[in-house]
Amino acid sequence: MEPIGGSLRTVADAEVRLVAHDRLKFIVEAIDRLPHSEDFLARLTVHLGEMLERALELHSTVSQANSDFDYSVIDRPSIQPHDQNHNFREWAVMFDLLWRAWRQVDASSGVESRALVQHWRQRTFLAFRRLVIAAMTVSPNFTTAEKIEVLLDA
Repeated sequence: MEPIGGSLRTVADAEVRLVAHDRLKFIVEAIDRLPHSEDFLARLTVHLGEMLERALELHSTVSQANSDFDYSVIDRPSIQPHDQNHNFREWAVMFDLLWRAWRQVDASSGVESRALVQHWRQRTFLAFRRLVIAAMTVSPNFTTAEKIEVLLDA
């Protein structure tokens, strides 16, 4: 048992919420209405990844995320779009946006796609390892040997 005061979670309950939590659905709908929404998202790939990392850092602050566990396994069972993803917690929608952005980058530039995935590999949170595995699984821009290496490192 952790001593009281040993971490934030021993003295307070905390919930990570996005600033735009009550407008998030409308923001995503507005993006979807753009004439070239996937291109728009592709320009935001780095920023979307940084936002996801910040959300995970906040989860880490309240002892809800580390390199071995984060709520992405519950809140986003499949990194790729899938019927089992219900986005019970609002921050999980960031996976949808980041995945869509990365898919557009992957389709247009293998070099940029590989650089993004390499950047994700350097992140400490489990959610990013899951992103890397999902991305490398569907992308033609990685060799079989690279895919096996990532799986063995996971």
